[in-house]
Amino acid sequence: MKRILLAGSTGYLGVYIAKELQQRSSFLRAIARNLEKLEKNDIKANEILKAELTDPESIKECCKGIDIVISTVGITKQKDGLAYMDVDYQANMNLQNEAKRSGVKKFIYVSVLNGERLRHLKICDAKAQIIC
Repeated sequence: MKRILLAGSTGYLGVYIAKELQQRSSFLRAIARNLEKLEKNDIKANEILKAELTDPESIKECCKGIDIVISTVGITKQKDGLAYMDVDYQANMNLQNEAKRSGVKKFIYVSVLNGERLRHLKICDAKAQIIC
């Protein structure tokens, strides 16, 4: 059984992915800033990590023992003063760097459809700078 870490597990897409992984009986380690949202969305991960991806210290060794990382992390309705480059770019890079350190074999990053053509938008520019 593949061991999967899902970042962004309480967001719109993350909830759907988490439920699909649960249905398939996959091992799921979920990263969330708000654990109550996991409960509210009935997400039952094998392991839960409360962390802030913009803080590399809070995700140290989060990928240990993981085969696949899936990240749907990005700003949607965030109101804590962070910019697209802080979240859509840097938070995902922090996670990607941690995945590399842990020897994760596959990193799946969900960006935006036709993002290359939408680079004039700050959100798409931040997402397009991620290299997996």
